[in-house]
Amino acid sequence: MYPDSGREHPAYAAKGNKASTRIDTIVVGADPQWQVLVYYFDTDCDGVIDLVGYDTDGDGTIERYGPPPQPLRIVSLAKELLAALQEGTILYSQVQACK
Repeated sequence: MYPDSGREHPAYAAKGNKASTRIDTIVVGADPQWQVLVYYFDTDCDGVIDLVGYDTDGDGTIERYGPPPQPLRIVSLAKELLAALQEGTILYSQVQACK
């Protein structure tokens, strides 16, 4: 997701691990070049982040997992994307976020 056109790297990425039409994972670059990634997983699709994975060496493999540092909802991590899906700006009506 690129909220503004001047960005070289996305603000975050969203995907469905269990079903391609259900957004249950948000990926955020922890550094400006996206070499360190943080994965936020909603494992039971209730809209609340249950697990956080960390790729700290930039190889695409999650080295460690842990609980979220604070209560997080998937909608708070992907506001622009979810608003665009609801408004129809992004024309994939079959895609929804876990709630």
